[in-house]
Amino acid sequence: MKGLVRTVGILVLLGVLGFVSYRVLIGGSTVSWNQRLTVIVDTPAGKVRDHSVVEITKTETLGPLVLPEARGVSSEVRGEAVAVEVLPGRWLFALLSGAAGSKGDADQLAYHAFRLGESREPGVDSYRAYVRDLRAQPLDTPAPIPPEAYPLLVTFDDLAQPQTVREVDPTDLAATFGPGVTLQGMTLEITRYGISKGKMEEILPWICDYRASHQRLNGKSGSIDATDESLSNWIGTSNFLRESCK
Repeated sequence: MKGLVRTVGILVLLGVLGFVSYRVLIGGSTVSWNQRLTVIVDTPAGKVRDHSVVEITKTETLGPLVLPEARGVSSEVRGEAVAVEVLPGRWLFALLSGAAGSKGDADQLAYHAFRLGESREPGVDSYRAYVRDLRAQPLDTPAPIPPEAYPLLVTFDDLAQPQTVREVDPTDLAATFGPGVTLQGMTLEITRYGISKGKMEEILPWICDYRASHQRLNGKSGSIDATDESLSNWIGTSNFLRESCK
């Protein structure tokens, strides 16, 4: 019995040493948080709003055994887009990706909403400072997202037809939804609540099939046709959902 206990103890010690060695040679750290994005719209019938909670995981890779080009910070997003029923049967979606570059991507929103590290230079040191600032944010306390960091907004002429997706101008919702409809704003908060699930599947009946076959919203998979400028050619289900279907 003593021999077994000793063997187990040695194995545990070797495991710990192996983990420490991995961290030293490969380097890196992982931090995760849940954030709630809320979209608020004014309509002739009154104010409407909805939200979604997603999980953000950031992994920093830095160490002597890591190639220079592989060093840095990677991100993973779990959850789904925000869907607001602006008018009966008319939905506005705030996607998990940005309208211009990556500024409005889900994993970047906290930097802009909480103005993390505004005076710091880019780099690993500033990333660690961002994380410290983020950890200091009070839970469930909304902060406004600046308009230049809004995620991409879209709607569908027909929810059952993914190729009918079209972009919505955040400064002119009336052009899409009619007079009296305006975007009041968006807020972000760090929250203890779990990620949102199931709403995209309820609203968009095709999304799980398209996700399983890796299709873009125009029904095609594989390489993107750069000559096709339609929005349905450039976005896929990952813009709406980054979680397994039920």
